[in-house]
Amino acid sequence: MKKVCMVLAALVLLMFSCAMAEEVFYVVEYNGNGGSTGISPQAIYPGETITLSGSTASRSGYYFLGWATTPDAEEAQYQPKDSFTADCDTTLYAVWVKCPDIGVVSQSQTFSFTYPIIERYATVDFQVAKDGYYIIRSTGGFYKGLSATTKIEYGSYNSFYYQKSGDDFEFVVELKAGVDYRLMYYQNQPTLNLEFVCDGFSILTFDGNGTSTGISPVVITPGTAVQLPNKTVSRSGYYFLGWATTPDAEEAQYQPKDSFTADCDTTLYAVWVKCPDIGVVSQSQTFSFTYPIIERYATVDFQVAKDGYYIIRSTGGFYKGLSATTKIEYGSYNSFYYQKSGDDFEFVVELKAGVDYRLMYYQNQPTLNLEFICGGVYIVTYDGNGTSCSIPAQEKTDGVDLKLSTSTASRKGYFFLGWATTPDAEEAQYQPGDTFSIDGDTTLYAVWMPIHDLGTISGRRVESITYPVTKRFATVTFTAGYTGYYHIYTTGEFYKNLTATTKLEYGSYNSIYAQQENNEFFFVAKLEKGVTYTLSYYQNKEVLPIVFQPQYEGENYVSDIVLTSAARDIGASAFEGTGLTHVAIPASVPEVNARTFADCSKLESVLFYGMNTRIAPDAFAGCKDLVIIAPVGSTAQAFAEQMGWDFLELK
Repeated sequence: MKKVCMVLAALVLLMFSCAMAEEVFYVVEYNGNGGSTGISPQAIYPGETITLSGSTASRSGYYFLGWATTPDAEEAQYQPKDSFTADCDTTLYAVWVKCPDIGVVSQSQTFSFTYPIIERYATVDFQVAKDGYYIIRSTGGFYKGLSATTKIEYGSYNSFYYQKSGDDFEFVVELKAGVDYRLMYYQNQPTLNLEFVCDGFSILTFDGNGTSTGISPVVITPGTAVQLPNKTVSRSGYYFLGWATTPDAEEAQYQPKDSFTADCDTTLYAVWVKCPDIGVVSQSQTFSFTYPIIERYATVDFQVAKDGYYIIRSTGGFYKGLSATTKIEYGSYNSFYYQKSGDDFEFVVELKAGVDYRLMYYQNQPTLNLEFICGGVYIVTYDGNGTSCSIPAQEKTDGVDLKLSTSTASRKGYFFLGWATTPDAEEAQYQPGDTFSIDGDTTLYAVWMPIHDLGTISGRRVESITYPVTKRFATVTFTAGYTGYYHIYTTGEFYKNLTATTKLEYGSYNSIYAQQENNEFFFVAKLEKGVTYTLSYYQNKEVLPIVFQPQYEGENYVSDIVLTSAARDIGASAFEGTGLTHVAIPASVPEVNARTFADCSKLESVLFYGMNTRIAPDAFAGCKDLVIIAPVGSTAQAFAEQMGWDFLELK
């Protein structure tokens, strides 16, 4: 017996050892061999073939040839993505060849660089014999993705380049003698032809003459005209007149998009004229500003004599794109403006005495008439009085009635009654759109009353909701007395635009509603006991009757649903599990969605008025022996036949 046990133990140990042996694996590591890799090791099992990483190694000044199993290899044994097998831990070493140093470039010439492996980054080291601009270009279609991969590295330089036809590229670079440079590029073919051009061209640069330009230099070939860039420059407090060849020019020699020729390196300087400062504005007056060149940004500096609101308007059609370009700059202010007819505009601005202001605008005609109005105009502002209010302020002219904004304010938990001139008013003095006659700066405060809270609704209840002002959004809150479906509906013609404006808010619920005739509506909503809900609607008359009818467990309050032709949609699972017995669906409903009437065990008949109502396969899942009433040839008839239910023709 002891011997048998020992044999069994040996067999178990052997089986365990075999199992362990099956889990043995080796590791393939990548060594940069003087460079960097960032490549993670790979696992390889005995007898397995893996695909090597697709990444390459990098080493400044060297070209990556591939991988080898020894660090001193001169030729690669493997390339990225090659197949690889091993029966022991293996380190693959990067194989490098030094990139060329072409020395000092003293004249225009072309160099060729050949590598046995392509689609790798390569570099060329060089110096230049003298300071100046150089063109460096490829003369064969050997480049790919240059916008990201080709650049001059190290040293002090200022460069720009552009992509030529195909994969060629071209650099225009300002270089310094005695500086070591390194050009990095992507070797896309075995041989790269790289041309250095030292002469035979001129460089046109742009100087902001007191500001930056952001405009790239332009290469000019002798005898060839170029078009100046279609760009202007900006300088705070100055107007851009154009370009000149001297920095102290008072008049422009060239404009953007002009034709330009040169036989030597040239710098064009921005020409500026200082924008006006009109001093302190103390009374209503009009100023005129004239510039010889139009379609430029201009500014006007000013102060005001006293605190208050000011109207600043243009009186000629000289503005363009004001919504983005016209603004009061610097200083403390609160402003609003609107676009008048054509390109005119108008500001209404609250300004402070002693503050320096700068108005920026777009000069679209030679002369701009700018009018400041200091008196005889009052500002009507709107205060939410407990909430934010985004209604723009309005200007009122002395002796002229003003029509108030037609917008209303909103505040959670409150009903908006209107506007009053004091923040503690309990009744509104003005309604949106009313006529306003007060001459003087005025703040109108929103007047609020708390919304109705109906408490807990556990059984059928009819509520008459009264608010003193109509044609407003209103809300009521209530708490569900049990978990289940509620039928909530109106009994009068008191609703408007319900598709967009009526909804149950807050809490966990799944609801659908339909618009009935005469602007009535109904909700069927699944509510949770103890959760407070907010019903939002449009109060179209002072008194709104609303019926709340819960569907209790084992009872049949929601028993018959007739949707009118105003109904448009019935949500998925909307009536699932309810005690419905009969349903009528108008032709205006295009589809009965998934499980809309699923598990309605008491449902007996469904009336379809439409010919092409789409019916989801599980719309009536769990229902048995239904009678489908519909037009002959309708989709509903086909559905009844598919389900094996009785069909009656709707005549």
